[in-house]
Amino acid sequence: MGNTLILDWLTAQTGKKTHIEPAKSRAEVFTSVSRAMVALGEVSKILIATDGCGINSDRAKDIRGAIEEVKKACELAVHPIVTIGSVREALNLSASTARRSI
Repeated sequence: MGNTLILDWLTAQTGKKTHIEPAKSRAEVFTSVSRAMVALGEVSKILIATDGCGINSDRAKDIRGAIEEVKKACELAVHPIVTIGSVREALNLSASTARRSI
């Protein structure tokens, strides 16, 4: 559908656009999603370590940094899929437009 709302939001959060090639296989997508899950696991580890002692300013900084890593990993997981969807949609739209004009 060409909807890049999530990607645009993630880009705005990171403050820069990065050129990311479209995924060439399901394995590439799975790998990038797995990296995002690992990054989220790191956030969980930090939060578990705060159990009982609260979140001080140093720990909050660690949490923010870890969440930034999650956002970056999610961007790397989402963008290749959005690109594939946009290309396929454009190809389908071109094909359907060509059929209508015949």
